[in-house]
Amino acid sequence: VVKEELSLTEDPSPSILDPVCGTGTFLSTAIGLMRRRILEKNDDEFDVFFDAPEKIRGMDGDPLAVALARLNYLLALGDLVQEEHPPFLLPVYLADSTGESGRIQNEDSVLTLSTAAGKFPLPAPFISNPLMLDWVLGRITNYMGGAQLRLHVQSEEVAVQEVLNAYYNYLTSGKPRTPVPDALTPAQADTALETARRLVHLHIRGQGTFWLHLVQNMAAPSIFAHRGFDRLVTHCPASLFDTYSEAYLRPGGHAAIITTLADAEAHSRGRRLVTMESLPGTAALVTGYEERASL
Repeated sequence: VVKEELSLTEDPSPSILDPVCGTGTFLSTAIGLMRRRILEKNDDEFDVFFDAPEKIRGMDGDPLAVALARLNYLLALGDLVQEEHPPFLLPVYLADSTGESGRIQNEDSVLTLSTAAGKFPLPAPFISNPLMLDWVLGRITNYMGGAQLRLHVQSEEVAVQEVLNAYYNYLTSGKPRTPVPDALTPAQADTALETARRLVHLHIRGQGTFWLHLVQNMAAPSIFAHRGFDRLVTHCPASLFDTYSEAYLRPGGHAAIITTLADAEAHSRGRRLVTMESLPGTAALVTGYEERASL
């Protein structure tokens, strides 16, 4: 039903988001369709390895579901991940898709994530390019260890400041031969340094890298809202149809939400409702003119 209603068999390579991906069923199916299209055109199947992480993405608020979705994503890539390949970012995040997805307006914008451990501001490049969160913010683990070692001879504040001085130099320097070669501006680096400082202190106080991973995942709704997608497909209450469409779809994009028939009927005004003969009591709400169909 989803393939037909969202024209996934016709569109050569739409970008797809599942904001409540669960164990990754829709994501894995989309990767399978991409592989099939590439093989039918006699293109290099290895293209899937580069295209899928860029175009097929998901998130969920359940840690176990996300772990399984990431595993299923890798399984969907099949033998490709067993061949020699460059490192890539697995685009399945642990995040609440209904949470506030702050927008960045320009390169000077700052997105602030609020948590129980405090606020973590992120500069605009960390949102416009999620590889920055993985490569650049993720590198703070090297400095965490350095600060920990310095505690034998320095106070916590001095130890943290010294490693952050080195991290600042890293942020404001070019990084050739990496996926993120551009340096941050001084203002952007100052923003990143504020988050880095809090993360290093939390590490020293026994929190390890927990908050680092949390920040890297919590930014997903804003990353996805900034990017925008051609298609959105998920299994969730129909009341979220407009919320997800407005937050994550590009202009002209289409959404399909799978839910119970009763729920779909209650929210079908102005949308296409498709009942599923193979799954009684289940229906899909799809972007389009108000009408009813059956598949």
